[in-house]
Amino acid sequence: MRALLIALVLALVGPAAAQRFPERPIRIVVPWPPGGGTDILARAMAARMSATLGQTVMVDNRAGANGAIGSTEVARARPDGYTLVVATADTHGIAPALRSDLTYDALRDFSPLIWMTRQPLSLCVTPALPANDVASLLTLARAQPDRITFASWGIGSTAHMATEKLMLATGTRMTHVPYRGAAPAVIDLIAGQVQVLFTGPLSVSQHIAAGRLRCLATASPQRHPSVPDLPTFAELGFPGIEIELWFGLAAPAGTPTAVMDVLHQAAAEALTYPAVVERITLIGQDVVGGPPGRLTEHIQREIEQWRNVVRTARITVD
Repeated sequence: MRALLIALVLALVGPAAAQRFPERPIRIVVPWPPGGGTDILARAMAARMSATLGQTVMVDNRAGANGAIGSTEVARARPDGYTLVVATADTHGIAPALRSDLTYDALRDFSPLIWMTRQPLSLCVTPALPANDVASLLTLARAQPDRITFASWGIGSTAHMATEKLMLATGTRMTHVPYRGAAPAVIDLIAGQVQVLFTGPLSVSQHIAAGRLRCLATASPQRHPSVPDLPTFAELGFPGIEIELWFGLAAPAGTPTAVMDVLHQAAAEALTYPAVVERITLIGQDVVGGPPGRLTEHIQREIEQWRNVVRTARITVD
């Protein structure tokens, strides 16, 4: 199957560059620490792409600066197809809209390969907060502006911006408490040190089942299979609150089209491979796939969406 796939791709793209590619290991840079959902996804993809391409595809974690360190490294890498990056909502959607000092251009410096997966966010609260639904949370927030605290895994993270968008849509104000990662934010949410957090529902499912957390709504267009009893914000009368984590694969701008085609086909095949799909489902993500242009258009929409939020809410990184 692998040999047939590569033969078909080479027959289509033809040029000598594609016929020789890949001649050595390929590196996927994950701009986050090991062990998280982005890292797990990248490793599942890398393993299958290695089998398809006949060369090692390795994962290299380059964490720091909310994903900017690893993303910048790939933006400046040689555009030969041997260095890729996992593009995320934080690095290629929010950061370009928020940071004037960003050391890469999310559109100009990258050639998107494929939109791999997406993951809905859910609004969770500490059980100590007397809010059993979104309406009661908003009532509390309006009655006591800035008294309720919301957590995130950093300024400019999806969790931060999701709450900013919710506050804009509902005319409420809460106080942001950024953490150095999602795990410590969840720990403090359980302890009641902070009161609100947007996060992936599957990542906190055990805490929800044990009564340590309460989730009120999911920010997806439809109810998600992982939390079928959780209503969407649209069902509750807030149709604009649709926010998700998303994960794509990109190469440095200028990577030859023939090489991009080979990489795209390998990644697309990985997203249909049963073991990879199973792994993706286990971490609460949904396969997207499609042509490279689908990811490009999504990044453009994301930057514009978050630019509007940043401008209206007057958010700064200070």
